Amino acid sequence: MLYTRLFDSLAPEVSDWLSDLLDLRPQLLDKLLVGVHVRSHDATFDWPVVTPLPSSSSSSLELGGSGATTRGTHQLFDDAAPMYLFEQAMAELGKRFQERLHFFIASNSEDAKNHLVGMFGADACTALNNAAYAPSGSTMANRTDTRAVQRGLLDLVLLSRSALVVHSFGSSFGEEAAVAHLVPSVRLRVGGHLFGVDLSMPHCNNAVFENGFKVAQEITRFQQEADSDRTMASATDACLKDDCGSGVVRASVVTRSPCEQVVRSWGISGVFC
Repeated sequence: MLYTRLFDSLAPEVSDWLSDLLDLRPQLLDKLLVGVHVRSHDATFDWPVVTPLPSSSSSSLELGGSGATTRGTHQLFDDAAPMYLFEQAMAELGKRFQERLHFFIASNSEDAKNHLVGMFGADACTALNNAAYAPSGSTMANRTDTRAVQRGLLDLVLLSRSALVVHSFGSSFGEEAAVAHLVPSVRLRVGGHLFGVDLSMPHCNNAVFENGFKVAQEITRFQQEADSDRTMASATDACLKDDCGSGVVRASVVTRSPCEQVVRSWGISGVFC
């Protein structure tokens, strides 16, 4: 309902931009449209906020090794989902669907959009040129100018009309676009991509629960210290029985496994759910 009201109440200028774009690029409607959103680090506004992969060597959550540069306990957007992951995913999609496919590429970075359009070609990609709305001397999105914000909203609308949204892990922009019409999404990241929101999955496949074992460990330790002679039900739920005695705790809700159906359907490798 929120997105319906938002899209229906777009400013006339945004509506005109959208109509013009669809008129100029009929392939957005005639082909399988995949939305791609690259969230780049903007030093003016951003700081390390992306949750890294679980690092416990005993955890079943190791999805192929880290390899990402960490900043304390968090990562930058570009560390979690570097450009080469987008190149690889788009190439795999192109191999799977070939000429039936068209990409709509959105980003807060004009450089990121230009790179991908240059690599895959203007015939296969559409991206809004927002360079005129960027701050002077910058290629990053302007977050203080009304027209620039409207262009960002236009990106969100077009992403929401895609059949699949591929976006940076840790960024809500692509995920919100996918949720608007409940289309599938893939969150790209080093060490294993994550299938997006799925209402049929526990906790809707929320990536936050991947690090839940750390919380479970603290809960179990606290309960054991509070009453070593009593086993709390929640403590039992928080860990695997054969691990509790050894002090190695893993929350059952954080286990991830390969999303074979997603891999088969879309051709993107290394997707977990």
